[in-house]
Amino acid sequence: MKIHKLWAENVRGISNRVTMELSPTGLNLVTAPNEMGKTTMAQVLDFLFQHKSSANSQEIKDLKPYGKDVGPLMGAIIEVDGQTYKIEKQWLKDKKTEVELLAPEKKALSGNAADKVIDEIFTEYLDETIWKMIQVAQANFADLLEDEYEDDKRSALSDYLAQAVVDAEGFDDSNLVDKVESQYRDWWTPTGKPATAAGTSGRLIVEKSEDLADLKSKVSDLQVKIADAAHVEEEIIVKKDSQDVLQKRKQAQDANKELVAALRELKTRTDAQEKIDQLLTSNPAIKDFSHELFDALNDDRGLHMSYNALSSIKLTGLTDLKLEVNGSSISISKGETRDQKLESPLNITIPNLLSIDYETGETSAAGLEEGAKRYIENLQKLGCDSFQAAQELSRQHSDFRTLTQNLNALLGVYSIETLQAAIDKNEAIKANLPNWDTDISLALVTPADLEVVAQQVGQKEGRSEEISRNGWHTTLEETIEKIADNEKRLAVLNRKANAARMLYSILEKHRSSAEKDYSIHFAKYINDLAKSFYGEDVYFEVSDSFEILSRRMGSTEVDVADLSTGAKEQLAILIRLALTQIVQVGEPFPVILDDEFAHSDPDRIAMMNNIFSDFGDDQQFIMLTCTPKKFSGYKPVKTIDLAALRGA
Repeated sequence: MKIHKLWAENVRGISNRVTMELSPTGLNLVTAPNEMGKTTMAQVLDFLFQHKSSANSQEIKDLKPYGKDVGPLMGAIIEVDGQTYKIEKQWLKDKKTEVELLAPEKKALSGNAADKVIDEIFTEYLDETIWKMIQVAQANFADLLEDEYEDDKRSALSDYLAQAVVDAEGFDDSNLVDKVESQYRDWWTPTGKPATAAGTSGRLIVEKSEDLADLKSKVSDLQVKIADAAHVEEEIIVKKDSQDVLQKRKQAQDANKELVAALRELKTRTDAQEKIDQLLTSNPAIKDFSHELFDALNDDRGLHMSYNALSSIKLTGLTDLKLEVNGSSISISKGETRDQKLESPLNITIPNLLSIDYETGETSAAGLEEGAKRYIENLQKLGCDSFQAAQELSRQHSDFRTLTQNLNALLGVYSIETLQAAIDKNEAIKANLPNWDTDISLALVTPADLEVVAQQVGQKEGRSEEISRNGWHTTLEETIEKIADNEKRLAVLNRKANAARMLYSILEKHRSSAEKDYSIHFAKYINDLAKSFYGEDVYFEVSDSFEILSRRMGSTEVDVADLSTGAKEQLAILIRLALTQIVQVGEPFPVILDDEFAHSDPDRIAMMNNIFSDFGDDQQFIMLTCTPKKFSGYKPVKTIDLAALRGA
């Protein structure tokens, strides 16, 4: 791994952003007085790799500048296995995690996706244990000289040393123990718990188990939804039945209302017609009755009555003769008798024999007789034998006319044919509704009632349509198939994991001898470096568990515990450099040295420059110091004045 840039903003004493551009190989010498942020810049990668932006630990809280409500931000541009990444995180406020792949192709990620990439970089291309050992802080260098390394450190060293030996000496990399251990670590942690780290096969078991649990939960959810869908379909049937019942009930009630009204209207018309017919049957003359004749009759009635009240004389012919009455010639046969009203004036003349005159001063009898004749003629025209009969005929005609007018008015609104058609239509509806009698006897169904049930049906049908669009049955079948497939795969993975654990437990007893072999190679790396630093007659003894036991120079051997602080500090640096050589079976690790050699004399510091020069072509060193004069003899590839970057 190579570090191209490091930056920090709002972290501890750094407010404005400070960016360091670094050489990817050789020594980068970063100088600055104390309290200028050297340690902060040295820790950027630690925080980027090992603390999520969502973290809220005290260690993260301590990053925030005192008295400021800001989110600490750190970032880096690193190159790993030919790919260049820009990584940036911000904690506490406006939290974010961003990863941008700059080369060979461009790709930007954020949030969980970015965290996943960072985890993959750290676990796939780096080793967390070795990283922490190489980047041990300046004040904790003694941690590398502890009595005995913990299991994780020994295991990591064994792994890298085994690979280094294979590469260096051409050993067959199918070494059984190594492969068994590798397989075991792929499935289990050193403490025997299932491996869950990204990139391990054990993680596959976790993921498959989680997938299986999700699928089973999905099946349960789908089954509930499908059951709910079935209930919805049942409710639709019930609601539609209810809707159909109400619709038919309203149809019956509406039809009955129309039928009753039509029958009533028809009866009104038929009753009126029947009365008319009865009148005409009782007296056909009613139909031809004339009010003009009746009025004329009534007018002449007085004349008729006056005429009938006049005195009269009888004229009897003793022989056939002719006489004149009021100038009119009358013939009377022998023995014929004729009544003659004594109307005034009256003149009876027997030509050449006799003339009789009668006059009283009253109405002319001739006028009375003419009116009486008209009266009799009109009475006959009306078909009556008396005025009383004519009056009755007039009354009956008035009734006839009233009945006829009323009937015509009714027929003008609804004709007999229209009413009969309405009756026939509603009788047909009645014939098709088996519950007619019950329906018309129940409470009236209103449009609001139908609207309510229609809305209920619509809601249920809408829900049913939504369900059908979701395709839950198909999804359920597919999910059940996925469950079966996942269960098979999970069973295979568990068998492999158990097989790896069983084989590992058989070979575990050989670990001590394997570590003994690896410790020899670890000692070789340490001593080769030490010779460049101390001279050819130096030798460090290393235990089977990688513990540095003693240093021998010439004939003098000193336990590590009895070494001076400066010698221990130098040894810790040698161990870190040795580790970088061991892990270079992958990519070289950058080494960050923060104010090292605090306890070393100038000569030893100068000798360390030989090592930086030897490894500088491939290795990246970042040395941060507040005393640059100590390293005046060094030839750094790049010198960075951190104080100048901060504008101090």
